[in-house]
Amino acid sequence: MLTHELLEDEAILIVKPAEPLAAGDFETLAREIDPYLEKQGELRGLMIE
Repeated sequence: MLTHELLEDEAILIVKPAEPLAAGDFETLAREIDPYLEKQGELRGLMIE
């Protein structure tokens, strides 16, 4: 399972893996983050906690 938090004002994505990652984790993350990227263009940072 992969949880995440998007700090929109700072354009930073924080991801928190709780167990080994699966392809579905990335698909879910992409569905939720892609609209932000399309609107804003890019992230300033990615933090893996």
